Amino acid sequence: MGPLANARRAPALSALVKDACNSGARLHLGDETPGGPGYFFSPTVLSELTPQMRIMNEEPFGPVALIVPFDTLEDAVKEANRVPFGLASYAFTSSMKTTHVLSTQIEAGMLSINHQGIGYRCYIS
Repeated sequence: MGPLANARRAPALSALVKDACNSGARLHLGDETPGGPGYFFSPTVLSELTPQMRIMNEEPFGPVALIVPFDTLEDAVKEANRVPFGLASYAFTSSMKTTHVLSTQIEAGMLSINHQGIGYRCYIS
C-alpha cells in the first residue's frame, strides 16, 4: 500500500467510512490513519452497503474495498455502471463467460480480473 495523494485524503476517506457505518454498513477492518510521517490510510473493508450511501456514489481515492453481493451478473454490471465515473473495477471469477461479459460491459477506465490491477511486484531471487 502506498501513500495517499495528499493530506486531505485521509480525513475524506474516514468521513466516507463513518457515513457508511452510520447508515448501516459493516466495517470489517480499517478506517485508521497510522501514526508517523506521510499520507497513509489503512486498507478498509465495508459490507452491507446500500446505493444511497455516499461511499457508493463518490470515488474514495484510497484503499477501501466495498463488498456488494449480487444475484445475477446483469445486476452486478448494472450497479458497476450506475455511477457516472469509475477509474478502476475489479472482479474475481473462474468463469471465462463471466470474464467476457464483464470485459465488454463494464464502463471503467481499467478492469482487472483476478488481479488487483494497480501496484507493482518485486521478485527477489
